[in-house]
Amino acid sequence: MKARIIIIFLFFSTVWLLVLSRAFYIQVWPNEKLAQLQERKYQTRIKLNSQRGSFLDKDKREIAMSQISYSIYADPKLVKSPKATARQLSKILGVSYESIFSKIKDKNRRFVWLQRFIDDHKFARVKDAELEGISSVQEWKRVYPFENLYKGIVGLVGQEGAGLEGLELKYDKAISGDSEKINVKRDARGRPLNIDGMIVTENQMGNDLVMTIDTDLQFYFETQLKETMQTFEGEGAIGIVLDAATSEVRAMVSLGNSGKHDLVLKQKAITDVFEPGSTLKPFVMALGLEENLIQANSKIFCEYGKMKVADRWIKESDSHHQFAYLSPSEILAFSSNIGIAKVGFQLGTDKLREGLLKFGFGQKTLVDFPGESKGVLHETPWNSHLLANISFGQGISVNALQLTNSFAALVNGGMLNRPTLVKGRRNTETLDYTELERAEPTRVISKKTSDLLKVMLSSVTHEGGTGVNARVPGFLIGGKTGTAQKASSKYRGYEPNAYLSSFIGFIPVHEPRYVIYVMVDTPKKSFYGSQVAAPVFAKVASFLARKEGMVPNLISDKNLVAGFDKTRKPSSKPKVDTTGFTPETKMLSLRDVLKSSHATDDLEFVGRGSKVELMESEDAETGAKKVKVYLKAN
Repeated sequence: MKARIIIIFLFFSTVWLLVLSRAFYIQVWPNEKLAQLQERKYQTRIKLNSQRGSFLDKDKREIAMSQISYSIYADPKLVKSPKATARQLSKILGVSYESIFSKIKDKNRRFVWLQRFIDDHKFARVKDAELEGISSVQEWKRVYPFENLYKGIVGLVGQEGAGLEGLELKYDKAISGDSEKINVKRDARGRPLNIDGMIVTENQMGNDLVMTIDTDLQFYFETQLKETMQTFEGEGAIGIVLDAATSEVRAMVSLGNSGKHDLVLKQKAITDVFEPGSTLKPFVMALGLEENLIQANSKIFCEYGKMKVADRWIKESDSHHQFAYLSPSEILAFSSNIGIAKVGFQLGTDKLREGLLKFGFGQKTLVDFPGESKGVLHETPWNSHLLANISFGQGISVNALQLTNSFAALVNGGMLNRPTLVKGRRNTETLDYTELERAEPTRVISKKTSDLLKVMLSSVTHEGGTGVNARVPGFLIGGKTGTAQKASSKYRGYEPNAYLSSFIGFIPVHEPRYVIYVMVDTPKKSFYGSQVAAPVFAKVASFLARKEGMVPNLISDKNLVAGFDKTRKPSSKPKVDTTGFTPETKMLSLRDVLKSSHATDDLEFVGRGSKVELMESEDAETGAKKVKVYLKAN
């Protein structure tokens, strides 16, 4: 009997020991499987957006920022009356009854979003309604204070807080904070254990990014392009302003058919390509000068306005242009197709293609923006007709930023930079600012060639030149008009009666600070770049001059470069320069300099004014001539 009692006692003691051991194991010892089961049963996991850093313009004004918002969600299992709840929420949230009811009628679902990022007024009404199974969460919403002004550049983010377009996509990692997934706890009956029906979380913020864009300039440029599109009934427009020395983008506007932005879908200045037309001619001229195939005082026979190449005829764009001999400056001023084609023939296909590649054509600029197109620069060999066409901007395609950036290298002393939209980052907590690392510029032409091109391009904007409407009172500017046929997107060839009217220029001539590009797509009332785009350049350049406090040089056009007479008769022989200068000084005009024997020397421009003074010297070691051109006031 006693033995039985002992055996029973030991048996139950063993059982209890096993039960206690198991309880200890379950309660204390970690068990991944049980933890997962507990999490599924007693918690709901949702992802909350982090607070993204802001995008700031160059003056540190916020153009994209995050602000607190509220999102409404439901646990359908806890909604007692789905129909009544759906009707009430429909009135508060402004969402259809059917949409809400379809989300909350399924009792097997435990979490569903009803509406994200509602305003304070809607949130207060939902909270006051005290609807069972309906809760809210506080998260960050992306807002754009300037609305559409920057959408083509900054882009947008999705509901989950990730960048989808533009700079929001390009710099998504740099500007994002740490997104957080939080667990919404439930009680034994599966009900969320929220405090006052709201979840609040604080995440690590992302960095602020400081852009190169000037908001005032961006707005002014957009306004001018809209007015021009309306006046000439254009189908679109692009405008770009670059810092000539660094290629920082100061403004970039892209307008569509309605005159509004192509809302964040694409930035046409970077993604779309087109034939540049006559705006490519200065690059061909620069390459001819760089290779010493032509000189500033050369004369090129322009065939009286008509030249046969292979089995085709090349003509001037203006039927009144029937010149015999033109200088390089006059070829640019009159936008001579035949004159520039002859420069292209002297270069040949290999040198021309190699030179255009050095300027960045046919390849991406690597600007900090997604979706850039590289354009088209065909592989050699080229036939003679294609060589001529490319020389005056046909048979080659570029994007607007690519063209503007290459033009900056043409006039800034010959240095090609990588264009940038974001200049630096700012820590959101310490406000410490750090400049982003910039790529080193590369030299594409000599400073001498660049200086010559600047003076030549200034002749385009004087009387008789095609860019006279681009002039800015009180300032000497240079540039080039472009009137390119619009390539068809449906078939080979060009669209009938469709042109891209453009002007690209810089201000001021001797120390360029800004390069400005204007292009209007398919204007109906007029299509010449000199009539459509050049006046916009003048307005934007004038605005920049005032805003930046540039000092007017008060140069008279006729004192600097003599006007060209459109009605002059073609000469049968080239004019031979007989002007010679002694080492002592002599007061001249810039046109005299470019027509003299000194145009082949190493020229260096110093100062400002309407008259020039030459100081000739000779290198003792090489014997090469070096001439300083001192600009003096009247």
